[in-house]
Amino acid sequence: MSSRLSTLLLLAAATAASGNALAGPTGGPSLENLLLLSTSRGYEVETHYVVTADFYNLTLIRHPSPAPSKGAPACTSRKPVVLLHGIFCSSAVWTVPEPDAALGFLLADHCYDVWMPNMRGNQISMTRTDGITADDDLFWHWSFDELTRS
Repeated sequence: MSSRLSTLLLLAAATAASGNALAGPTGGPSLENLLLLSTSRGYEVETHYVVTADFYNLTLIRHPSPAPSKGAPACTSRKPVVLLHGIFCSSAVWTVPEPDAALGFLLADHCYDVWMPNMRGNQISMTRTDGITADDDLFWHWSFDELTRS
């Protein structure tokens, strides 16, 4: 079995196990659905993009302020916090549960500037700047070492 096929099977199993109601066309949560979820719950949300040295487009989602409807205290200063998902996941793990149980929202409500990056190969970061697509074996030619460096 090719490494690409193995990776795709593991991603599919992880997505299926999550029972994600925000599924996009490829089975995992779509960026559009995650942004809609945040705004529908009253949170300001920003999307930022970073290109790695080896051409992967990574998507970062940011919640810079609490939801006004939560009655959160006025934040005079906001400390940044990065919530990085685990293997076979996306930033959805920090926002999909109900707002009172989702760490991404809880931290925003407690005056943290919440940044949630999505690593290469998950449903939110599935493109490259050089035109190589997820259908190409070269797209999947990376290791965990690259995750820590770029």
